[in-house]
Amino acid sequence: MTRRGPLFTVVLVGVVMILLALVLAPTSSTASGPVRAVVAVLHSIGAPGWLATTDLWEPLFNVLLFIPVGVAGVLVCPGWGLGRWIVVGLLLSGSIELAQGLLLPGRDAAASDVVANTAGTVLGAWATARLVGRARAL
Repeated sequence: MTRRGPLFTVVLVGVVMILLALVLAPTSSTASGPVRAVVAVLHSIGAPGWLATTDLWEPLFNVLLFIPVGVAGVLVCPGWGLGRWIVVGLLLSGSIELAQGLLLPGRDAAASDVVANTAGTVLGAWATARLVGRARAL
């Protein structure tokens, strides 16, 4: 593990706290608020129905929510390959969904969330590894 400065630690702790607040909130309204806001704006500007739907934006926001997990992970464990990040994404997201389904009566567990969250973790890890690799090549 590479030594990181205090700013990295603060950002990492912040990302973890936001992630925990969103995924372990007692109701899904905290997490779905931004999705509803985007859909409302799209409706108000006359976007086509397929674009202004929660069916599109909920999984997309799940992907976006987990990109920082992959980014931080690659910065902490730079030697890990994408296969490990797939496993990390699956285990982390699966654990969160299990906790939501079993421990939070106002939340539901969904396999589609596990897929989207894992995709976000892998996308963040892949993009960061590419950027870090290019930065080191300069």
